[in-house]
Amino acid sequence: IKNYPDSALLPNAYYWLGELYMVKNLTQEAERVFNSVVEQYPKSRKTPDARYKLGLVYARYGQQDKARKQMESVKSFHPDSTAAKLADQFLESTAK
Repeated sequence: IKNYPDSALLPNAYYWLGELYMVKNLTQEAERVFNSVVEQYPKSRKTPDARYKLGLVYARYGQQDKARKQMESVKSFHPDSTAAKLADQFLESTAK
């Protein structure tokens, strides 16, 4: 990210940085970089996945309503994506 700030792969780099933060349980940092992907690169192939991961971040925070709303946004913004299918699974598994 630092060495190639103009790279077309920057959204991917941010996404994978978020994944690393999740693995290390650095949830706030993960939230920050996933938000960067969604806000700065809305047309990136990684945006649906970043939206989905934000839902998982909110679930880790215990914010189930916010997590569910985020998953619904994945489905509405990216209905044909793999992330939408994962969001469906999340919503089914957390149905009240």
